[in-house]
Amino acid sequence: MATMHANRFGPKHMQYVINGNTCTKSPLTDAMTPNCIPDGAKYWGGFYIGGPDTPLPCHRWLYMSKGTNVSLTVTQQDCYPVLETEYGNTPRGGQMASIAFTSVRPGIQDPTVFNPPSICNKVSKEHPHHQLQGLHRRAMNILRR
Repeated sequence: MATMHANRFGPKHMQYVINGNTCTKSPLTDAMTPNCIPDGAKYWGGFYIGGPDTPLPCHRWLYMSKGTNVSLTVTQQDCYPVLETEYGNTPRGGQMASIAFTSVRPGIQDPTVFNPPSICNKVSKEHPHHQLQGLHRRAMNILRR
């Protein structure tokens, strides 16, 4: 399982993906996606997360992003993301990446979370798959609210 650190703020606009003891670096070239649901997304249904005393109404949407299938679950109120899964085929075979959003709140409480860890001081020349950029865009949209 890889861990991603990204810096869209400031002039660098880079993402770092850490997999074990390897850190890869690539530029973030895509624009940030609009808040909530992209145009053309198909509604897949509503449901509740949690128990009967504290249900959280959610909606699931499906759409395509640069040839990748995306399943996005958001809260009914305020459209906060809950879960995003991107899946599709690459020349290396099937790929899937998921991100769960927890303890979401507007704003950035600690901007140092965007600083890459020291393992990334010696970055490999390998570039991560483009699917991770979609997950990064969703996370950045939440933080800029």
